[in-house]
Amino acid sequence: MKNDAGGWELRNKYYKCSTSPKTISSFLRNFTRLVVTEGMFDFLSLNALDNELFSSSDIVVLNSLGNINLIPEEWNHYSEIYLLLDNDKAGRTATKQLLKKFSNAVDESQFYFDFKDLNDMLTHGRTKK
Repeated sequence: MKNDAGGWELRNKYYKCSTSPKTISSFLRNFTRLVVTEGMFDFLSLNALDNELFSSSDIVVLNSLGNINLIPEEWNHYSEIYLLLDNDKAGRTATKQLLKKFSNAVDESQFYFDFKDLNDMLTHGRTKK
């Protein structure tokens, strides 16, 4: 997956790396809702789990929680920001940060509360978000 600065996120079952520069990947199509995922497989899993949400939202893939500081204040213009970050300590901390920063942000991780993330939910056979 190409990121906004021309770098690449490279993933498969055995390999996880990226090329420089490392930043977020944005899929902005002028919708009023923004969905934020932590990684590319969550982005792809969202398409499989909830194509309606996927098709009717702008989407940003963080590619790393280290990129959370790159999130612009302009995200306040969205009517809603759905946060679909991992159900681990780092993901919950990032979610709390974004909920504080954006009054229009909503933690949507309850839809996969039994799983680490959207991809984990999908690979374990659950198909409805």
